Amino acid sequence: MKMPPSPSRLVRAWVLGGSSVGLAAVGHLVGGGYIEPASLGLLTVALMLASYGWLRKERGLLAITGAVAGIQLLSHVAFSVGHTHPVSTSMLAGHALAAVVLAVFLRWGEARAFAVARRRYLRWATAVRCALAGLSPMPHWCTTHAGVFHMLRSGTIHRELNGRGPPVATCC
Repeated sequence: MKMPPSPSRLVRAWVLGGSSVGLAAVGHLVGGGYIEPASLGLLTVALMLASYGWLRKERGLLAITGAVAGIQLLSHVAFSVGHTHPVSTSMLAGHALAAVVLAVFLRWGEARAFAVARRRYLRWATAVRCALAGLSPMPHWCTTHAGVFHMLRSGTIHRELNGRGPPVATCC
């Protein structure tokens, strides 16, 4: 049986296509160019649909950087049709730097956002299952925070408490 596509796949495609095209559009507007709103919308939708098939799972930083750089190149070509200014190295360097920075933000932000979403979903799913089973959900004092769990696992408390106790009784 084939697994249904992940609901996060559409979100990934929307964020990748929209943010990359938006970055190129802002760059061209700041540079003094003009962008047709219809071409902006069509390019965003086309790139979202194109990236939907590619984003079956989370990708690494190198793959995301390549995708953003490719979208930057396509957006630049689409937005500069009819412009008479020549291509300069500073413009290419600006596109490359913007692509790298955006890819880093997309990679780190996606990992953090989906980690938060997974934790919230698991808490919600646990509460629903406990309610359906007639149990009360875990009390708030049972939840372990990452720092406390690390401290308990690493033995920090044991080392700190070792040697503490009443003073040794000495005979006169």
